[in-house]
Amino acid sequence: MSNNYAKKLNARNKKVLKNYLLAIIISNLLYLLIRGALFYSSFGYVQIICWLLIFITMSVAYGMIFLSGNPPPADGNRVVAASVDLEVPGMLLYAMDVIILSVIIQVIGLITDWAILLYISIPIYIFYKMGGSIFSFLTSGSGDQIPMDDQKQGRGKRKKEKGERQKVKYYRR
Repeated sequence: MSNNYAKKLNARNKKVLKNYLLAIIISNLLYLLIRGALFYSSFGYVQIICWLLIFITMSVAYGMIFLSGNPPPADGNRVVAASVDLEVPGMLLYAMDVIILSVIIQVIGLITDWAILLYISIPIYIFYKMGGSIFSFLTSGSGDQIPMDDQKQGRGKRKKEKGERQKVKYYRR
């Protein structure tokens, strides 16, 4: 029974991997042929660097999916199941989203040069959201204490005094 499941899982993963690889190849070929051959006057160094950035990002994301979705090599007739089912949502969904976003950005990039701004805005937004908390975490451990206002100091003093009092225990006979 597990051998049949492993075969089905491997077949499904190969299909998913083939679809993503096909999307990557088609989008890159279309981008290079249309932008590089037809509109070669607007295909400068900036566009080449942006294409390389997107291509490297897609390659790394596909490599993560490929390594997770392919089964390890087996000896003999034994079929080994892949480590992850690629059709089930999980951590690899982020890598799949990167590939899909990259393909969309390349298609939009055929129309306008400003498509790369959308691609760059996502990491900038993440840095903006996480940067504040990281900055406050790094600066809070400096050892300098912020003085409390008088009301909070008085309340803290009373709690401390209350905690230092001896507690009397009463026993019933």
